[in-house]
Amino acid sequence: LEAAVPAAGDRAPDAHGLRRHGVGFPLRLFDVLHGTEHVLLAHLAQTGSDEVITDLAAFARELATRFGSRVRVLAVGAGAPLAEQFAVATYGDAEGALSAAYGAQAAVFLVRPDGYIGWRGRSWRDAGLLAHLGRVFQPARAEHDQTDGSSAR
Repeated sequence: LEAAVPAAGDRAPDAHGLRRHGVGFPLRLFDVLHGTEHVLLAHLAQTGSDEVITDLAAFARELATRFGSRVRVLAVGAGAPLAEQFAVATYGDAEGALSAAYGAQAAVFLVRPDGYIGWRGRSWRDAGLLAHLGRVFQPARAEHDQTDGSSAR
């Protein structure tokens, strides 16, 4: 990705002017990100095709199966709001503010609940994303099992 694109460890930049079907006013990205779960932000540099959105929705359902409600998925395309899909909140970047903050090319960002980027990549199908999520949501028991076992006696 471009050097100007926010990286893991950076504070996720805000973007104004996002549009969503059924909402009569522009939204801020920070308001959309607000919550206690990690948010997978798919920045589709151009308006997403139906196939792209359908694939993202299928991936979102996979995430829900593996990680429950700990990860929320949203997609932002250029221009008007994207077609609605189950399991994916879709928005449009009509004013170009998200592209200005996150770069012109398509990319995916995992934004932590504290507002910092935990992972970034070119696609949600990147194996590094699932590996990262597996480490973040590793069950506490696995950490306990790595001790010397003295408490198991």
